[in-house]
Amino acid sequence: MKIKKLAFALALSIVANPIWADRIGGSSRADFLTDELVIPCVKLKNFSDSNLEGLYFDVRLERRGNSFNYELVEAVQENSDVCRKIAALAAFEDDDYDNSDDDDDDNGFSHSSGSIGNGKATRLFVGCEIDDDDDDGRESEIELKVLNLAPGDYRARVTSGGNVEHSSVKQASRFETEFKFKSDTDDSDKTLITADFIQDSTVTGEILDMNDVVVLSANAVCKIDD
Repeated sequence: MKIKKLAFALALSIVANPIWADRIGGSSRADFLTDELVIPCVKLKNFSDSNLEGLYFDVRLERRGNSFNYELVEAVQENSDVCRKIAALAAFEDDDYDNSDDDDDDNGFSHSSGSIGNGKATRLFVGCEIDDDDDDGRESEIELKVLNLAPGDYRARVTSGGNVEHSSVKQASRFETEFKFKSDTDDSDKTLITADFIQDSTVTGEILDMNDVVVLSANAVCKIDD
């Protein structure tokens, strides 16, 4: 795929109509009637402007002629917290994904080097959110999802700044095992944490076996809802 005029397209994003940005979501799509290729949540890496490094953009490209050559014509900055979570969930659910060459350390996804009896690698997703509503006060929520854990009992540990909390012990599910932490909850399936548990919008999630050995760990940058 041939992509041109990136700097020009990013400059356009400053004055782009926000309505256009709102209609890009879900999966990428190529429309051969309009000759448009639309891709949500594209992460910018190794760009000449360091202020844009690591940010996410929704992009629109136009096909040139009867070919698979596309030109980037519009880019609008997207919510990076949302895009990170989408990317982490996609990697978590993809059975064939191998992130051994992925240098992103804030995407909330971890891929283990081991596997269980069926040959599938164990995988961990960490997601977190801060709800900083002026009327209802601040709330913190963290979730850990694990696929393909070996049979046995486990608990989760979450760390943010100097705050640390452990979940209750759970038996590994055949498919997906989930641990949830939340402030302001009376749900027995969720571990109670303080409203200000999440510090600097980052969380480290770990899965521990009954010998307190870390089986999997991942870092996440939290979505902020204010």
